[in-house]
Amino acid sequence: MRNRHVSSLLSIGIHAVIAALLFTVSTKPGIIPRPRTTENFTLLAPYRRKPAAVKDPDGGGGGGGKHAILRASQGDLPKAAPRQFTPPAVIRENEHPQLVMEPTIVVASSAPLPMLHIGRPGDPLAAPGPPSDGRGSGGGIGEGKGTGVGPGDGAGVGPGKDSGFGGGLPGGGAGPRANITPAALIWKIEPEYSDEARRAKVQGTVLLYLDVDADGKPSNILVRQGLGLGLDEKAVEAVRHWKFRPGRQNGRAVTTSATVEVSFRLL
Repeated sequence: MRNRHVSSLLSIGIHAVIAALLFTVSTKPGIIPRPRTTENFTLLAPYRRKPAAVKDPDGGGGGGGKHAILRASQGDLPKAAPRQFTPPAVIRENEHPQLVMEPTIVVASSAPLPMLHIGRPGDPLAAPGPPSDGRGSGGGIGEGKGTGVGPGDGAGVGPGKDSGFGGGLPGGGAGPRANITPAALIWKIEPEYSDEARRAKVQGTVLLYLDVDADGKPSNILVRQGLGLGLDEKAVEAVRHWKFRPGRQNGRAVTTSATVEVSFRLL
């Protein structure tokens, strides 16, 4: 009987100690749960960088803009056509024109154009943001000059001049050079929050532009849209260790490029 009484007292004492420890840990100042981060990514078929000395026989390009303060916003390309009567626009200056003509870009219908299908006009390879025709000139959309879309000079799409799809996935036109498979992500690590961003409770997306070489390794990582407070560096540091299945052109591994969105969220 006495042993049973001692066991009961011992059990009560142990539970009391555990409860006291839990209370002390939960109320001790300075112990704050570490915020969790989530990461996601989006791979697009972005404009391919190429040396100025290299001339692309299939290529061309286009660009435009209306001297806006903001960069061109993300959106869908207009219809590809052999001739252009109305240049593309994100913001329509005349909502009720006397003669309605569909906006077009001068690109071959067989060109592998990037399409997002998001229901608003713009540059599909631009960063998401407020509606803007871009900082370029000529009346199109982008950072270039002309009546097309992108950073080029013409009525087409992408780097380059005159028309066509310039600087996209290797080979902008029709034919065997257009047979390209984009790179695909096969392994990743999640980025960490910087101490400054965690204290400031900053959330958002870092937009990166990068090349994926024939071995599936990312390189030439550039920040196209950042958050600051160390998050840009954390995103680059993480993506640098990602592994990709390289893009292929006619069955051969080649260097391609991608736009990657790395999102930081506090949970």
